[in-house]
Amino acid sequence: MIVFYLIISKLIEYFDQLKTFSISEIYHDSYIEIGPIKNSKIKTINKDILITPFITIDSINYAIQQKYNLIITRLSLIKNNLNTLDEKINSLLYLLFQSHIIVYNIGYLWEFNKDGGIEYFINLLGLQITKILKINQ
Repeated sequence: MIVFYLIISKLIEYFDQLKTFSISEIYHDSYIEIGPIKNSKIKTINKDILITPFITIDSINYAIQQKYNLIITRLSLIKNNLNTLDEKINSLLYLLFQSHIIVYNIGYLWEFNKDGGIEYFINLLGLQITKILKINQ
């Protein structure tokens, strides 16, 4: 349990050091996709983190209800070459910014791990899965 706390503390310290985030700010193979608006009053990350393969309305609503402000995802919400935002992506971005939720993309290189990207990240941080969100059909 102490190791889990130390790893989460290091992760939180790392994110706290980043002052201003922008959309798709590349950091090696992983990057912060969406972060707090500049000069945001919310500067710390809660110890609870939502890890999901991709961002959906359900995952954002769940994070809001649980008061999470960090979502770690595998698939990017916004592609680098995107010229316009459709209504769905625009509404997702609006929810994320209004809720001060940081989205961190772990990148595709994690997928080369034999257990898969998300599973490897969960094991690396010593986390346990408490709930799996199902996609609405």
